[in-house]
Amino acid sequence: MIDSRHDRSRLEQFRAMEKETTDPFAARLVHEIVTELEARLERARRRTPESDQVRTDMRS
Repeated sequence: MIDSRHDRSRLEQFRAMEKETTDPFAARLVHEIVTELEARLERARRRTPESDQVRTDMRS
């Protein structure tokens, strides 16, 4: 099971790290991690659009 909340949190952390990283090799590595996390979250979103709607409805 994919923990979307955890993945979103990790994505934000790596995005912040991506902005701060000055070493070219590290920047590329962090960018790859960000890309993979974004893809993972997008795949999860596509698989469960109705569950996202339920969560949104519950927050209202």
